Amino acid sequence: MAREVDNYCVSCPQGCIHCGRERDIIHYSCDDCGRADNIDGETIIYSDGAYFYCAACLLRKHMSDFIRDMIDEHGEEWIDFNYEKAPDAV
Repeated sequence: MAREVDNYCVSCPQGCIHCGRERDIIHYSCDDCGRADNIDGETIIYSDGAYFYCAACLLRKHMSDFIRDMIDEHGEEWIDFNYEKAPDAV
């Protein structure tokens, strides 16, 4: 499962000094690649229903929707930047 709960308590011999390690830390890893994990504080894991994905895997999962949106929003700009218009027919 992509959701994990960790606790880093070291059971201090003098009793708990409330250092923060006694709290449960919940972190998620990508259900698809398993490599991406948000424990580093830099990686964002996204929820998609009952599953969790890193950005790359979520985009791959919804590639058709993503491509359709990019074409609708940026298609003409991309074409204008990369291609020349056909010369006018005389």
